[in-house]
Amino acid sequence: MSKKTRALNKEEYRLIIDCIKKGFDMPEGTAVKANPRIAMALQCEALLGLRISDILRLRLDQFIADGSNYFVEVKEQKTGKTKKCFVPLELYCTIRQYADEWGIGLHQPLFDITPRSVQRHLGKVCSYLGLTQVSTHSFRKYYATDIYKRSGSNIDLVRQLLNHSDCKTTQRYIRVDPQELSKAVAEHCRDALKN
Repeated sequence: MSKKTRALNKEEYRLIIDCIKKGFDMPEGTAVKANPRIAMALQCEALLGLRISDILRLRLDQFIADGSNYFVEVKEQKTGKTKKCFVPLELYCTIRQYADEWGIGLHQPLFDITPRSVQRHLGKVCSYLGLTQVSTHSFRKYYATDIYKRSGSNIDLVRQLLNHSDCKTTQRYIRVDPQELSKAVAEHCRDALKN
């Protein structure tokens, strides 16, 4: 079986975040404590489309108000490119509340954790839930896939949101289910053949 990272679906995303927030007992009797920091970091990755390495470096002072919404500008660690992300007010308020609860100042990183510790915790959760081919990058792929579907399959829009140089890279993120493809082709043919 391929070990390639896949996108999460909405139910898996919610299940993983809920499990991380509440904690759980492993079958061998080991307790895995709730970890709201890791849950928030993964939520931010899924809602902003940034890589986990960039999420973990975010600070409150990077969020800039623009009317009733916010933007955050980051220099991507992997590519060195600058990216400006739209942050809806609701998400900013959630991040701000998280920072207040944890006593995180404006100039401090929101997440005092490493990508490796996030991945290790996520691995335990996925093992517990029986999910395979999931890594932190699955949350960025979830973002891409969900936006792709909500935008009416606008690949260029998703390419821009992910800060990809070309659509080929974006297409690798958006793996469409073969059954969805078959259904779309069948519906297209049915509509085109109507007189």
